[in-house]
Amino acid sequence: MLVVLKPVRVIVIRRGVHGERQRFNLAHELGHIVMEVEGNEKVAQRFAGALRMPAEALWSNVARHRSSIGWGELFVLKQLFGASVQAIVYRCGDLGIFPQVMTRKLFREFSLLGVRSAPNYEPHHLR
Repeated sequence: MLVVLKPVRVIVIRRGVHGERQRFNLAHELGHIVMEVEGNEKVAQRFAGALRMPAEALWSNVARHRSSIGWGELFVLKQLFGASVQAIVYRCGDLGIFPQVMTRKLFREFSLLGVRSAPNYEPHHLR
């Protein structure tokens, strides 16, 4: 009998990271493990987005195609999916719900607001 042992992988999340980011980071790291995609960040991001925000759920809650969205609606979606607004916008762009020009515009706004990196992550943190 042949027994093959794979290396054990451990995922560590830093303290103080808001719930929406913790959940996405865990899903992202799980993507690396499940899909065996070391170093391929885009594939791991797509896996995390699909796991956290399935296409059918986004289509039914956002629509198939949108040309605009307001902050209020984005924060409602944040509560619904337990994900950051940035992750939601990225996933909607990836699915073609938002045109790429709209996705880029929203990410420019996130940058101008200073919410893309610590310590000024977006408002309405989740646990």
